[in-house]
Amino acid sequence: MAELAHSLLCADGASPTQWLLVLHGILGRRSNLRTLSKKLVEACPSWGAVLVDLRCHGDSQPMNPPHSIESASQDLDALITQVPGPITGVLGHSFGGKVAMHYAAAHQDQVRTLWVLDAPPSERDVDYRDASLLTRVLNFLNDAPWPVATRQDFVQQGEKQGFSTGLMQWLAMNLRQNDDQAYVLNFDLGAIRSLLSSYYTLNLWPALEALPLACVIHFVVGENSEIFDAQERARATDIVARHANMHLHLLPDAGHWLHVDAPEALQALINHHHPI
Repeated sequence: MAELAHSLLCADGASPTQWLLVLHGILGRRSNLRTLSKKLVEACPSWGAVLVDLRCHGDSQPMNPPHSIESASQDLDALITQVPGPITGVLGHSFGGKVAMHYAAAHQDQVRTLWVLDAPPSERDVDYRDASLLTRVLNFLNDAPWPVATRQDFVQQGEKQGFSTGLMQWLAMNLRQNDDQAYVLNFDLGAIRSLLSSYYTLNLWPALEALPLACVIHFVVGENSEIFDAQERARATDIVARHANMHLHLLPDAGHWLHVDAPEALQALINHHHPI
């Protein structure tokens, strides 16, 4: 079983009695949701947060195949003995949201709270329009003239290809220096593509519908999200209406990046539904 890089976070002076796994999206790392997690544990000191670098991301690499949602979920089992208390909640954004769903289904005797941030449980067409920006990013990363001299050179190359400065600075967090002090990618693009293929082809609605009522599921959708579009919302609304333990929340003025577009509203929503 692979060991994942992770960080434990709790309120100052607190001794949490239960822990929340926090899972980032594709091409991300555990620091992406740190600000949100810090505010959540400060608001509820009985909880601690476990910020995780999922397989093939951040400091959790190299990893052996198969690279899939299932494997990413199973990797998390190794954390159970490294966290000083029970893991009773999971929160995941995008790709991490689907890993969170799979983990909750596999640990339904332990997980009591599941927060899914803008991640449809359905299977999707890999060529669906929400993949277009990601496809462009992956192609750019594949074709870039590696290594690059500085992070700024990398950012400028992306800007010339039409990518925003903010996106390129975020991607630049995934660069590392090689022995010549130049910068290269810190992940295997082939593994990332395999993880995405699993994300798009896996339907987790049946697993979620089979979860016991004791596990409360919150789907949080950005009002302007193209990932969780109108068709997906209609399907989710229908299913949620038939399950007392499921809740669907629409976050106004937010797109796919909920924790960036509407951080205060997202935090307030989660805090309102204690326990997190």
